[in-house]
Amino acid sequence: QEEYLCDVFYSWSGEDVRPRSSICKILSAPSYKFDCYRDTLCTDRYILFVGTTLFIYPRYDEYAGEDVHKKRYIERQIGFFSSLDKKVRKDLYIKEYYVDSGWHIVSRIARAFPMLRFLGVEQTAMSYGAVNILDRNMSFAEALAGCKLMICDHLSTTWREALYLNKPFIMLLDKETWSFREEALESMHLMESVGIVIYAYEEAASLLNRIHEDVLGWWNEPERQKVIKKIRKNFLSEVENIDDWWMHELLHQARS
Repeated sequence: QEEYLCDVFYSWSGEDVRPRSSICKILSAPSYKFDCYRDTLCTDRYILFVGTTLFIYPRYDEYAGEDVHKKRYIERQIGFFSSLDKKVRKDLYIKEYYVDSGWHIVSRIARAFPMLRFLGVEQTAMSYGAVNILDRNMSFAEALAGCKLMICDHLSTTWREALYLNKPFIMLLDKETWSFREEALESMHLMESVGIVIYAYEEAASLLNRIHEDVLGWWNEPERQKVIKKIRKNFLSEVENIDDWWMHELLHQARS
C-alpha cells in the first residue's frame, strides 16, 4: 500500500530480501528505532511472551459476528501456555498489545492461567483513541531488555528488535494467518531449519520446556548462530553513524 504513496520507500531489510516493486523505488536503510537501543542495558531475568491484537487481515464482519481469526489466535495462545511445564510458566511474563480492541485477551488468559504474570497491563487501552503514549507504564523495549528469551506469535517489528539486541527469540506463527513475500522465503526456511520459526504450538512449548534453563546454550549452537548472522545481515541495515547516513541519503535524493 505504501508503494502508491511514495516515489522512494525505505526498508530495514538488506538488498537481497527487501520488497520488490514496479511502482516505486525501494531502498535499504537503517532504523532510528533500533539505533535508540544501541546503549540499552540488558539483563536475563525471565522468558517473555509477546502477543498482539493487531492483524494484517481486514477487520469486518464476514463470519456472522464471530471473528474466526481472533478465536483461533487466542485458542493457540491458551494451547501454548497449557503445554508448558509448571516450572517454565513460573519463569514466564506475558506482554500483550497495548490496545485491546475489544479482545479482552489479558482477562481471558488470566482466568485460564491465574499463575501467569503480565507486563504493562495497567495502561492497556480499549482503542487507539484512548492511548496515552506518555503514560504507558512499560514500553516493549524495557520488557525485551529484561528477558533471556522472547517468544512472539505474530509478524511485526518485534522479532527484529530482539535480533538487534541479540536476544534469543522464537517465532510461533500460524500458517493459516501469516503469509510471506517471495523474497523472504529463503530466510524463513533457514529459520525453520534451526527452530527459530515454529508453526505448531505444541512443538514450540516442547522446545521451551527443554531449553529454558540453558537458553544461551541453545542460542549459541554453531548451526543456529550461522543462520542468525545471515538473518541479521538480511533484515537489519546497520551503520556506524545513522545521522550522517540519513543526511547523505536525503541530500542525494533531493539532488537527483
